[in-house]
Amino acid sequence: MRRYLHLVLHAAVQYWPVLAEQGAITFGNSLLGFAIGSSVGFLLAVLMSLSRTLAHTLSPYMIASQMVPIADG
Repeated sequence: MRRYLHLVLHAAVQYWPVLAEQGAITFGNSLLGFAIGSSVGFLLAVLMSLSRTLAHTLSPYMIASQMVPIADG
């Protein structure tokens, strides 16, 4: 494993501008997704607190969405 470390480091230095640019794009996409998800979640929470009918309608779907397994690595 150590015998290739210098090649990896060399490639990281060589492609640093591309890696930084793509990392910034990925970070921006993550922030956008977090902002959208938080906004939708907050809006649904407010609407569900104001309407019992909506709360009873959406609750099973929200509980089911929490039980969907997510692949872990």
